[in-house]
Amino acid sequence: MATTAITAQGTTISLGDAASPIVYTAIANITSWDGPNRQANDIDVTDLSSTSREYLQGLEDEGEVTLSGFYLASDTTHASLQDAVGGNAASTFKIALSDSASLTFSARVSQFGISGGVDAPVEMSMTLKISGGVTRATS
Repeated sequence: MATTAITAQGTTISLGDAASPIVYTAIANITSWDGPNRQANDIDVTDLSSTSREYLQGLEDEGEVTLSGFYLASDTTHASLQDAVGGNAASTFKIALSDSASLTFSARVSQFGISGGVDAPVEMSMTLKISGGVTRATS
């Protein structure tokens, strides 16, 4: 059977501006990402007549997106993401997969780090905390 897997190569992760309609600028030099990591909370509704734990599904949480890549101080997108740490303002992000599907969400930058070493490029890592839902589009 032929695989239906898609490649991550060609995926772009972009930061939206405040314009209407939103204009997206690709975040340069991204090498990997993880997320969104969707989960729903459990609400414990066990009472004294229960014979086992009982639960209802609580609110869904889209979680976080972590990004890694090569840092470039002169890149305006890298600078704006680094400056956004600690602020309460959320930005719009878009992950465009190689098969034209996309994920769009609002998130704030909760972490931005830079690292390096001998015979290594200067790298960055960041965490985006999603607020609200994720819009999924297939093309």
